[in-house]
Amino acid sequence: LTKGYKLLDLTISTSEGCTYTNDTLIYVHPLPIINFTILNPCGDNQYIFNNLSSNDSINVLNYMWSFGDGTFSAVKSPKYSYNSVGNHTITLKASNTFGCEDSSTQILNVNPMVWAEFSVDDVCEDEIFSPVNLSNAGNTIFNKYNWDFGDGQKSSLETPDKFYSEAGTYTVLLTTTNNSNCSFDTSHTLTVYPKPKTGFTILKAPLDIFNSTISVTDQSVGAIDWTYFISDNSIVNSATFTHSFKDSGLYAIKQFLRTDKGCIDSLTKSIFVSYRYLPWIPNAFSPNNDGNNDEFGIVGTGIIATEMMIFNRWGEKLFHSQSGNQKWDGTYKGATVENGVYYYSIKVVTYTSDIHYYHGTLNVLR
Repeated sequence: LTKGYKLLDLTISTSEGCTYTNDTLIYVHPLPIINFTILNPCGDNQYIFNNLSSNDSINVLNYMWSFGDGTFSAVKSPKYSYNSVGNHTITLKASNTFGCEDSSTQILNVNPMVWAEFSVDDVCEDEIFSPVNLSNAGNTIFNKYNWDFGDGQKSSLETPDKFYSEAGTYTVLLTTTNNSNCSFDTSHTLTVYPKPKTGFTILKAPLDIFNSTISVTDQSVGAIDWTYFISDNSIVNSATFTHSFKDSGLYAIKQFLRTDKGCIDSLTKSIFVSYRYLPWIPNAFSPNNDGNNDEFGIVGTGIIATEMMIFNRWGEKLFHSQSGNQKWDGTYKGATVENGVYYYSIKVVTYTSDIHYYHGTLNVLR
């Protein structure tokens, strides 16, 4: 029936042929006019159900939505996010003040979810890390990433590298924007653990090859493991120790520390062990080829090069060496010199490039 007043006639006939009639005037109220559109502005699994229903200037009072997944809503124009993709039957029922009811149905193919997500582990001070970006754009495309690391630093990279210079607790916020210009965000909290504070002292006298022992004392804070790497290929696994060097030279001592949270740091110091210049010049030798004291020359430590001349009592030069540390074998022009007193003049270049001159006498004894 169309809306409006209607005259109803009632006629009753009996088996005896009697007829009775009656009529009455009624008013037919209109059904609600059901109409709705479905909006999906972000291209994700969230939809806006836009209710366009009407009832000829009479307000519709009651609505009931069925979203096709067992969920219902009595809101006039609800928003709803789906947990499953695919086709869903959407039904809107509406009733007016007179109890007149009607419904309308549409089929909706639901898009996949779109979300921002990432994972991040606790880290140490100055440790470079990259949060794992687990965001899902669904059927859309992410064209913007905005990271706020909670320490004033930001990044627009999809997966940035990051480090914190101070220990503490930080909240990391990720906001993604897709090609529908919709933003999705999430946040996680991480703890930045402190590094150990390095420090050690080296107690020593002036070091040389005859006095090469040092004492190392730990002054670090926060460490549970100590390892020292010494550039003579030694490794020490204790906080405090002594160590002796077997040769001269410049050495590095590296302190490597670890905390109970696995945070590490290191400190390197240098130390120099000098060679020490200790010359010795004999005052006699016996060049008799017995393998014992057969040559004359300067010996000792810290000598790099020598130049030596030997003279007889008349000033005649019998021997002259200008390279290395060549010794005199007690001969002159291939012949053995006589026993007696001879004179030497020696020039020495030390490991520190210093030059020393020595003059004196020696005895040739056989």
